[in-house]
Amino acid sequence: MNHGVVPCTAWFGGTSNVYRQGENVKVHVDILGVPMLSEVLGSKRIDLEVGGSGMKELIDALVKRGGDRVRETLFTRQGDFDNTVQIAVNGEKFVSVDDEDVRLEEGDEIIFMMLLGGG
Repeated sequence: MNHGVVPCTAWFGGTSNVYRQGENVKVHVDILGVPMLSEVLGSKRIDLEVGGSGMKELIDALVKRGGDRVRETLFTRQGDFDNTVQIAVNGEKFVSVDDEDVRLEEGDEIIFMMLLGGG
């Protein structure tokens, strides 16, 4: 019995059974300094319905909306999330796509930005 668990495979071929059907949340996504991502998605700010409440489900929803170009922007050729792309939730903390403790809630503000370096 699968209890409504839906496997998620969109992001880099892995499978995530983190979310259950019916747990969709709508979040606001801002894209700062990641021009390829905003170009592919058609805007620097989008409202996105996420099929679950975790970071992996958010990435899956972005890939589903923008296809391979989003995947190529967010992931390395080896399939790892590009660590120059930073994700902030509600302007309070930076999170990792692998952080299973992060739970998105209806109306959350998610910011994708490029890590800048210099000296």
